Amino acid sequence: MEELNFTLKSENDSIKSKNETLYKKTKNQQRTINRLKRIIEKQNVFLRKAKENKVEDDEWQDLDTILKEAEEC
Repeated sequence: MEELNFTLKSENDSIKSKNETLYKKTKNQQRTINRLKRIIEKQNVFLRKAKENKVEDDEWQDLDTILKEAEEC
């Protein structure tokens, strides 16, 4: 009976460890996804501003000015 208890306890510890590892991995993936969503949203805002202001190709050369204007609006 003690051997069975020991085996079950070992298995339970192993499962807990694997579960914790999986949980951490999932949380990291969620953080990465949220970070990427924020980056995409910033890019979309910038592109909308550029489209609203009808930015021409030659104006893309001075990207810093365009970015500053988009951030100010």
